[in-house]
Amino acid sequence: AIYDAVGVRVEQVPIHPELVYKGLLALEKGRGGRIGPDQFPNIDYGEPLIVATPAEGGDGHASNKPQNEDAKRSRDGTMKDRSTALKEKDSASLTTR
Repeated sequence: AIYDAVGVRVEQVPIHPELVYKGLLALEKGRGGRIGPDQFPNIDYGEPLIVATPAEGGDGHASNKPQNEDAKRSRDGTMKDRSTALKEKDSASLTTR
């Protein structure tokens, strides 16, 4: 919607008016209107969980157990929430510090 309105692509969230303004300034200087990180951060998401679909007889639980189970996933198999990751300060689930 922002791009359609003013021609600026903001490729990060949350989107703040300052980012749109920076994009407008970049457009004015002929540098394109893309605002956001230069590259996607290198994140180790850990070993993937294998979960069978209901059609395959799955019950919603993983059929494998990652070798380093406590490293990046919570008890329910998801990644750690941000507050837990911030307390650890070196968690791979943080993209900003």
